[in-house]
Amino acid sequence: MKLPYRTLLLAVLYIASLVVVAVVAAYYGRNFTGMGPVPTRSAFAGRLPSVPDGDMRRFQFFYATNRDTKDPETFQGQGNKLGTEISTGTFDVRISPYMPIMPRVWFDTKQRQ
Repeated sequence: MKLPYRTLLLAVLYIASLVVVAVVAAYYGRNFTGMGPVPTRSAFAGRLPSVPDGDMRRFQFFYATNRDTKDPETFQGQGNKLGTEISTGTFDVRISPYMPIMPRVWFDTKQRQ
């Protein structure tokens, strides 16, 4: 049984349209959803200045907050009570160089101190 030319053409157009939709969805998902390409470990290590500290690396971060720092419960507990001024400071974090680079890895407390 020979397929008519029209049926074959429709099948090819259908498959081509599926491929186009898949390519557009992949491009959109990769570039516009915020996930983007994940940097390699060497790219991550080269971006942030750090100091070796035992088997981990020590990073220093800057913060600025408008939270009420005079109330220890709000400041230590990450509360939502606003203060009247901006407080700034730095804090050190020790991060294992073997920590995998992936979204939301910062919630893994055994990989950082």
